[in-house]
Amino acid sequence: MVCAGLWSAASLWAGWHPRVVVEEASRGDEGLLLEARRIRRGAQGSGDDGLSLRPMAAQQLVNLSRRCESPEVKAEILFDASGLNAARGELRLALIQCMAASRLARSRRRGELELEAAHLERRLGLLDAAGRSYLRLASEGDLFAPDRDDAAYWCARIAEDQGRTRLAQERWRVLARTAILPQRRLVAYERLALSFCGDGLIQEARGVLQELRSALEPQSKALTQQGKQLLQTYDKCTDRINQALSVHAK
Repeated sequence: MVCAGLWSAASLWAGWHPRVVVEEASRGDEGLLLEARRIRRGAQGSGDDGLSLRPMAAQQLVNLSRRCESPEVKAEILFDASGLNAARGELRLALIQCMAASRLARSRRRGELELEAAHLERRLGLLDAAGRSYLRLASEGDLFAPDRDDAAYWCARIAEDQGRTRLAQERWRVLARTAILPQRRLVAYERLALSFCGDGLIQEARGVLQELRSALEPQSKALTQQGKQLLQTYDKCTDRINQALSVHAK
């Protein structure tokens, strides 16, 4: 049966990623979702009590997932277990559970969980694996645009951190020109310009700064709340680029 209250219930206990795409659940699975919410709430405290409850709560969620009729509901409850384990530093166990959840999920939700798994791979220091995951999700993943941009951002960051400067620069340039959120574009433009400065490519860095201004200055001057917020980030980014240019151009 279609569970009319599933979205509102699930939103209260969903894991790190806020969207939950389960649209149908049996009455039994709806009860399991509510039980999962109760377990999570009991383990989410920031004090010692919450921390001490997380291992037991995570195992309770795993046990709960085994009773699910729907693979999608099972995926969400496993993802919650993964989130609790990640919060207590058990990243490998969290990764195993997150990957298991992603295999059960459908379409876009699968991509969201695969993105969370890539974040866990990165946090574990598995940079090659994380880089491959991010690249696939950025180019092929069934994700909403901000999530796709997040994957593309980490593609560039990992290449940069691994010393693959030219590849990182290419990825920063693509993200700067294609990201859906202007704040993400600003970050990409800044990192590209600073990378060029670090390589002594001052003319290239100046070209990036000019492109940034042409692309985003009009949006930053919009008389809206978003425009005001963007202007603050815009000013900080351009100031840092100008400072780097003044240092490296000497």
